[in-house]
Amino acid sequence: EAELQVFPDVLSESSGVAQGHQDPTVFYTQQDEGHTADLYLFSLDGNVIGVQSMKGATNTDWEDLSIGPCPDSINAESCIYAGDIGDNTEVRSTVGVWVAPESMESSVDAIWCPLVYPKGKHYDSEAMFVDSTGIVRIITKSSDGISRVFRAPDLRCSSAPQELVEEVELPIEGATADDRQITGAGSSPDGSQVVLRSKTTAWIYDGCYLDWNHPRLTLTLPEQIKGEGITISDLGELISTSENDPTQS
Repeated sequence: EAELQVFPDVLSESSGVAQGHQDPTVFYTQQDEGHTADLYLFSLDGNVIGVQSMKGATNTDWEDLSIGPCPDSINAESCIYAGDIGDNTEVRSTVGVWVAPESMESSVDAIWCPLVYPKGKHYDSEAMFVDSTGIVRIITKSSDGISRVFRAPDLRCSSAPQELVEEVELPIEGATADDRQITGAGSSPDGSQVVLRSKTTAWIYDGCYLDWNHPRLTLTLPEQIKGEGITISDLGELISTSENDPTQS
């Protein structure tokens, strides 16, 4: 088994975070648009573990990260999903996720699972998570206070894009645009809790009986330069990451 690459001193755009399922002491993050198709592994005690290459993948605009059951095309215990879903100008005809088996090897073979929104529409999205049953959900980013939740209930990884299903329109209250824009999402490893975040606020939902109209808990987040990543650990801890360049989106 090859050793992981050296971890850089600074991640300029950590836009997602996920806890390992095979080893819960390991956490994964990734960089945003304009960076390589790599995963960065670290532990919560501040130790860096290394860099893992997603072989075959490209990073158009990776915005979130999740770990969950693998699609049928991958035979592994668990898989990591990199959401290539960012679209600031809302012009991408196809978005999608790169999926690879979860492992501690220096590189993993990734496959592309292309997705399109219904009715040919385009959305900018920065939030994605995979629940304990393998359903992929994408939450759009909008400054008008209305986000949309889309799902791929049976993810297919083929050359033909899969059309997402719109699940709900989700009103997001907040005093400013930053308060209303969903920038990250996550699911606890057992699927019992789901979290969404804006720059300032986190909303925690019951993942077993997901009702988007009734968050179980609303929390004000600590101030970050540009908070984007969030997840819930197996111990119920809220883990968040931030980009450190406020000029990026």
